[in-house]
Amino acid sequence: MSSALSSPVGAEWWGEVDIPMGETMRWQVGPLCLWVQRLPGEWRVAQTQLEDPLHALVEAKRSVTAEDIDENAYVERFGVRGDSTVFRISPQLADRPVVSRPDRPFHLPAGEEAVLFVGSPLWILMSTESPRRALMDTPVFRPSDTWFGPTNHDGELCYASRTFCRLRIEEVPLRPNRCVTAVTVRNHADDDLPLDRLKLPVDALALYRGDDGRLWTQDLHLDRHEDKEHARLTISKKNPALASRPRCLGTARVPTQVNVMTRAFSTLFSLGGDDG
Repeated sequence: MSSALSSPVGAEWWGEVDIPMGETMRWQVGPLCLWVQRLPGEWRVAQTQLEDPLHALVEAKRSVTAEDIDENAYVERFGVRGDSTVFRISPQLADRPVVSRPDRPFHLPAGEEAVLFVGSPLWILMSTESPRRALMDTPVFRPSDTWFGPTNHDGELCYASRTFCRLRIEEVPLRPNRCVTAVTVRNHADDDLPLDRLKLPVDALALYRGDDGRLWTQDLHLDRHEDKEHARLTISKKNPALASRPRCLGTARVPTQVNVMTRAFSTLFSLGGDDG
């Protein structure tokens, strides 16, 4: 059996691994602990989650015994043909937009612009090889649900998250289970723009890794127009501007237009509402 490999924050915890028949592997990615077993005719995946969504420990794969699986773990079984023992785990962005609420009130005066660094949680895709089959798509830490829109009928279901709205990337902690989006907000109107909640369409963004280990999405540009009721969302076609030699880890779940003009300003920003 291999010994535990406690990895530095920012190390790659994903990739392919061979799990011989009858053996079990364990991963720790932030608050998520995974056990994967290869048994005749099936794969078994067990998981537990810590209560702290910002827990930053990363422990690379290691061999354990079936008896080492937490007795309180949630276990799922997946029937498969063949005898392939290759298993893959991959980082993913959330499967729907994430609504971030600043921890303190943040305002953008008339005519100003700012670059905000907003974090969002990651998902993990688990799959087999030969042939490739997707087994599970699970959050490292599942955020709570929230409704985003001007009314109960006009809007969409999103995930809720907190953000510090940091203005310097050096102040953003490097965490293995979260990615960063650089959001440039421009206020072209003649009054103050309070950012109570900000919707990030992470399901329409690609995921990148910088050579320092930080995970990024494509950059976003949000422009509030002079009429105060319209805004434009632009998804950058380029690699994240501040990422160090970025490498793409995955494309968008839901490809979309690069430029989107919204009729209702509230489809991008919100001046009120509660996280559900």
